[in-house]
Amino acid sequence: MEFVSSVPVKRTLSSRTFLIATILVSVLCLCSSVGAQIPWKKDSLLRVVKNMPQDSNRVNTWLKIDKVYNSDGVFDSAIYYGKKALELATFLKYDKGIASANVDIAVSYWYVGNFSESLNTNYAALEIFERTGDQKGISQVYNNMGIVYASQRNFKKALECYLITLSIKKKLGDTKAMASTLINIGSTYDELQEYDKSFMYYREALVIKRSMNDEKGEAICLLNMGMVHDNLRNMDSALYYYDASLALRRKINDRRGIVSSLATLG
Repeated sequence: MEFVSSVPVKRTLSSRTFLIATILVSVLCLCSSVGAQIPWKKDSLLRVVKNMPQDSNRVNTWLKIDKVYNSDGVFDSAIYYGKKALELATFLKYDKGIASANVDIAVSYWYVGNFSESLNTNYAALEIFERTGDQKGISQVYNNMGIVYASQRNFKKALECYLITLSIKKKLGDTKAMASTLINIGSTYDELQEYDKSFMYYREALVIKRSMNDEKGEAICLLNMGMVHDNLRNMDSALYYYDASLALRRKINDRRGIVSSLATLG
C-alpha cells in the first residue's frame, strides 16, 4: 500500500509507504489465524455474536468484527468492538484475547492519529506477551510501536523497536517478516540521513525478497535503494534502481507501483 502526503514524494515513498504496509501485516498476524485476508462478513458476524455464550469464542468473534471495520476504514467502530472484546477477555482472564484486543485497538488508534493511546495499548499487549513468553507476539508489538514512534518522527526510538523486532524474528527463523522489518529499518536510517546504513538494510531485504520470488517486494526494495542514491545525489545509480523497479512493476502489472515509480522519476 502506497500513500502520498504533503511530504516531498521521494521521502514519503521511502518511509511512510512501508510503515503503513507493515502495521497492517502485523495486526493480522497477531490477531487472526487466517493470514492477510478478511473473509468475514460483518452483518453475519454481528448476527452470530448475539447468541454466543460469554466465552473465548465470543471474544474472537468481536475481534473479527473489529478487523472488518478496520479493513473498511471505520475506525471508531473498530475501536468500539475491540474494546468489547477486551472487556470480555479481561473478565474471562483470557490472556491471548486481551493481548489481541489491545493490538487491534492500538492499530485503530494509530490510524486516527492518537499515537499516545496507540502506544499505551501496545504496551499493555507487550506485557502479556512477555509474561506468557510469546516471542512472535513480542516481536510484532515492538514492530508496531516502532511504526508509532516513526509517525511521531521519533526515529531513534523507532529504530530501537525495529532492531528488537529483527533480533527476535531472526531467532524464530521468520524470513518473510524479517524482510519487512529490514525495510522499516532502512527507511528509518533514511530519515536519520544515515544513507549507507539505509542502503545496507534495503539490500539485505532485497536478497530475501529475491529468494522468495517476491517480485512486488523486490521492486519496493529497488525503488528505495534508488532513493538512497538520489539523496546522495548519485543520479546515475539512482536512475539504475528506479528503472529496475519500474521494469519489474511493469512485468507483474503492478499498476499502483507503476504510478509511484513514475512519480519518483518525475
